[in-house]
Amino acid sequence: MSEVPFWVEAYATGRDEIWEEDPNYKGFLAALEELKGETDRGVALVATSFLDKVLTDTLAAFMLENDSSKRILLGFNAPFGTFSTRITGCHALGLISDAEVGQCDIFTEGQE
Repeated sequence: MSEVPFWVEAYATGRDEIWEEDPNYKGFLAALEELKGETDRGVALVATSFLDKVLTDTLAAFMLENDSSKRILLGFNAPFGTFSTRITGCHALGLISDAEVGQCDIFTEGQE
C-alpha cells in the first residue's frame, strides 16, 4: 500500500479547521446535512433556498447596513426580492460569472 502524500493530510486538517470556524462553511455544511434524507424534489428545494441565501448575503455585503438596503433586498416588491432578480443583480455587479449564472438558472427552471 502506498503512502499518502503529505499535502493530503495538511489539506484535510486545513479544511476541517475552516469548516469548524467559518460561519459560511458551517451554513454550507448544514445545508449538505439537510440534503441527506431528502427526495429529489426536496434536494432541489433545499439547494435553491441555500443558493438564494448566498446570493442575498453576497448582495448585502456590497451595501450599507441601513433600511434602504433591507427594502431593496427583502421588502414588499423589493428590486432584489426574488431568486431570479438576485441572480441578475449579482451578475450585473460582477459578483458572479456567466457560467455561475447558467448554473443558477438551472434552479429557476423548476420554479416556473
